[in-house]
Amino acid sequence: MAERRNPLTDVELTVLEFAARGNENQEIAATTDRSVETIRSHLKNIYRKLNARNRAHAVAIAYHVGIFRGRPADAVAVITHARFPLMPTHPSSARSRPTP
Repeated sequence: MAERRNPLTDVELTVLEFAARGNENQEIAATTDRSVETIRSHLKNIYRKLNARNRAHAVAIAYHVGIFRGRPADAVAVITHARFPLMPTHPSSARSRPTP
């Protein structure tokens, strides 16, 4: 049996998507009709499964390994270059600039 590319449950993925949009735990809890403690538990499980240090690291890992790929467009957070400057928006922008 092949290893799953996405180790997260559907609920954990939803929580991570809300976190990627910048929502706080209280906002995620209200939107998903769960308690704040449940959201914290989901986030702890996400960090453990992705071997992430924190929320931002978990989101970065999810994008890097392609966990958000294949999700419906309305379910995937729109990440802009201005918000995450380490993520190039175009392959040519990843090149280093020549020094004067």
